[in-house]
Amino acid sequence: MFFGWYYKGSVFQERMKSCVGVSVEKNKLVYFQTTKEYSIIISNIGVLSNCWVTSGECIRSYNNISSDKILNRDYLLSATSSSLLSNMNIEYLYNVVRTECSKFNNTIYSLKLYFLIKDEYVNITNIDLESSDVRNSMHCRLIAVINRKTVYRDIDGLRLLSLDDDQIHNYIDQLIGNLIISVNNVSNSMNNSVIKRMDVIFSPSTAGYFVHETIGHLLEGDMVVKGNSIIGKNCKIGELLSHNCLNVVDQVEGYERYVGLNRIDDEGTLLTSIPLVTKGELTNYICDNETSKLLGVSTCYGNARCENFKKVILPRMRATIISNNHGGGDLISHIRKSKESLLINNIVNGCVDSNTGTYQLYCDLASVIRNGEVLTNVTGITITGNIFDALKHIDSIGDDMSVIPSYCIKRSQKVSVCLGSPTLLVRDVQVMGGLM
Repeated sequence: MFFGWYYKGSVFQERMKSCVGVSVEKNKLVYFQTTKEYSIIISNIGVLSNCWVTSGECIRSYNNISSDKILNRDYLLSATSSSLLSNMNIEYLYNVVRTECSKFNNTIYSLKLYFLIKDEYVNITNIDLESSDVRNSMHCRLIAVINRKTVYRDIDGLRLLSLDDDQIHNYIDQLIGNLIISVNNVSNSMNNSVIKRMDVIFSPSTAGYFVHETIGHLLEGDMVVKGNSIIGKNCKIGELLSHNCLNVVDQVEGYERYVGLNRIDDEGTLLTSIPLVTKGELTNYICDNETSKLLGVSTCYGNARCENFKKVILPRMRATIISNNHGGGDLISHIRKSKESLLINNIVNGCVDSNTGTYQLYCDLASVIRNGEVLTNVTGITITGNIFDALKHIDSIGDDMSVIPSYCIKRSQKVSVCLGSPTLLVRDVQVMGGLM
């Protein structure tokens, strides 16, 4: 088993020293960031680990800052500590992966648990404030090579580390089972492509992708300000956007270590929950300081984010969640009531054309439902359509919410987000792929 760390503390110290004593110029905000990232790959053949440090700052102009301020800061090397790393029993996880791989040795060629742990210290200064924060986050992915096909699932690494021995084995077992189904036990694929309109049931959490693409991106302030959001152009605050049971909120509380934020955003604004859709009505845009002023929004909720100090700060989502509809039922009850529908079990990617409102969600595992029963599994499915049609065709929202961690890429910047929802039934959706 190979296990090694690559880390030079002296490099970190020199970078820290070089950033002390920064002047805040007129109409400017200074954003300083130091990041330690730990990459750990636990596979059936060994463990590979790495550690690297980045440190630096960016300066962003603002119109509301009117004087100068000289800042002297004392950065402590201990400000970012590998608290999440200390909770990992790597030797035990290695043995779990080896055991699980050998259990499915006729099916699985390779099995890996990939952890990316980030410890971050930020200091944000303008003429009005100086604020600092320590952030810890973890992203975890299970990757398997099954019958020469590489498949993966983003999983809740924090939950995994909190389980006892038997629970860890059961959790990995279940994940591997789902991966095997997505590769082997399917009736059709895109080779037998058809286009069809049908009802779609999104399983808990997968509808989080749906709301992320159909609503979230189109409410981001920079898209609205530039006139690139079809929602911004066609729907005003307070107007009905969807089913009156639809409530969407973007928040951080409870998900800090998944989205990589703690107390403030990357402009120093305190993190608070923001209702985006309330009882089907559009209630807020996702803004940073700049776009909030341009849109006349009086309150910022902490949505200003950047991937690192080299990147421009943008209004971004955090944990975007469809709230439970109490009494709406769970996934099983939706399946039993369905005469014919497509159950979406996993979504691997998605995108939206903000100007036209055309969205696409790519699914690597779905199930055909007929007369209340799962008839067969299918793969290679694409769900597509217009966001206004999709939102108007939401028919039922469950009460079995689940949240999963993920990544979001915008303007070449990747940030951690969470996607959450209960079971969601959308009528008359265009589906492309291998259906019976």
